Amino acid sequence: MSETKHEIAQIREITHEVGRFGGIMRLLFVAERTTHEGTETIAMSNEFEWQKDKKVPEQELERATRKLHNMVLQSLLADGWEPIGTDEKGRVMALRRTLVAEEPAEKTEEPSEPDENLSWGITAPWRREQKTPSS
Repeated sequence: MSETKHEIAQIREITHEVGRFGGIMRLLFVAERTTHEGTETIAMSNEFEWQKDKKVPEQELERATRKLHNMVLQSLLADGWEPIGTDEKGRVMALRRTLVAEEPAEKTEEPSEPDENLSWGITAPWRREQKTPSS
């Protein structure tokens, strides 16, 4: 019996202050996959931005948070990821996906000339074959 291998991803909520002198807050969600080669960002939401000194209504912030998180989550679900863990607010923050064994690529012949695959009829005029006048 073979053991199924999975890859793991996590969604992170990022809230940070930006701007030359600060004062602007941004919220976004980023999904990252961790492999032996390192961490790779695989999905990212838009940003929700507000002025730090102006109080954002709690409902508006919650609605924006839900919308941005859902955007990333739906993207991952469409790519075959399945939820495996939530945070204290009940949001899916950890996912996994079954690793598919890669089949070896078929060997293809190298083109004999580098421009062999160009379509001369639809490329720019300077790429067309030029016949040299015979003397």
